[in-house]
Amino acid sequence: MPPRLHLLTLAALTTTALAQDANLLAGPSVGEKTTHTLVSTDMSGEFQRLDARPEEAALRLLDLDHHERERAMEIINERRLRLAMMLIDEVETVRRIEDLRKNDKGADARRLLRELWERFDRTERRDPLYAPIAENLPTLQQRRLRELIDEYWEAWVLWADRGRGEKAGRGKQGDRVRDRLAFQLFEREVNRAYERSLRHYREALEDINEAVDPTRAQRENIREHVIAHLRDTRLEATPEQRREAMLEIYRMLDDTRQEKLFVHMLKQAAPD
Repeated sequence: MPPRLHLLTLAALTTTALAQDANLLAGPSVGEKTTHTLVSTDMSGEFQRLDARPEEAALRLLDLDHHERERAMEIINERRLRLAMMLIDEVETVRRIEDLRKNDKGADARRLLRELWERFDRTERRDPLYAPIAENLPTLQQRRLRELIDEYWEAWVLWADRGRGEKAGRGKQGDRVRDRLAFQLFEREVNRAYERSLRHYREALEDINEAVDPTRAQRENIREHVIAHLRDTRLEATPEQRREAMLEIYRMLDDTRQEKLFVHMLKQAAPD
């Protein structure tokens, strides 16, 4: 097939190759307003952790108008996007964390992730969303938001530290428990941000490398190009931008590997 026709056909096939999930910023589902507390236990009395950040879950229990609720969700989505962009900017660190986890070096992986946490949430690590959300709420709802979050954290810490009996949640040990739980929340946020943003691109890149077998220099150029694409489009690339990104990868390759990429894209569009 002539190179020009290759390019035209490849452009037509690229729509899904680097496509983002339409639900990129969709967070974990949180139940409708059915209670007046975030604290709950199961049938055996086990504390039930929320599937979302306490700040977000608490919004469902507040009496907010449309504008107030919409602004709060904008703030939550801004944090999700910042997390995704942090992972892109720190892609080498993310790769190291993945490698450490695969090699059963969880403590080292958590150390690197904690360093990211300390840079990302520099001032408030337990409730990073409280202040930006609260400043857009009426005083009564600010107070209610604070009460809901504090009540949840108190119950969670007491449960996590229950082995110390009456001393649970107190002193330096209680502070360490709070820090550990706050870090767990951040770790879960990062894992979800990774699943929503980088995982698809990493898998697409691995598929291309396996199909094309690029040289070391080509592989590095492709990787840098994809990272630049992610940064420039902020995970909201248009179909035209995705096509151009794939065409640029095509142009980086020699004739033999261009042919392999073309065949790979055909298989993506029409699997066996």
